[in-house]
Amino acid sequence: MRQAPRGPTEPSPPPITFKYIGFLGPNHQQIAVFEGDEDEMTLARAGDVVEKQFRLVEFKYESVIMGYVDERFKDKTTELRQQHR
Repeated sequence: MRQAPRGPTEPSPPPITFKYIGFLGPNHQQIAVFEGDEDEMTLARAGDVVEKQFRLVEFKYESVIMGYVDERFKDKTTELRQQHR
């Protein structure tokens, strides 16, 4: 039996290659700490762009919600759980 041809596949958002390792500051002014390649650290607040492709959307208890700068993925998010070093 032949399968019907599939339509174009939806592009996937870029993979997040850094880790969320925790936050600094009080709850109303949290700053996320991310670890990238070669132990490079990046700090970001809610709304900030990280590595030109991702936006920190929200802090949760032991994770952060990351969105995407690219408009094609504006409705998609990824939850990064805190990874202990």
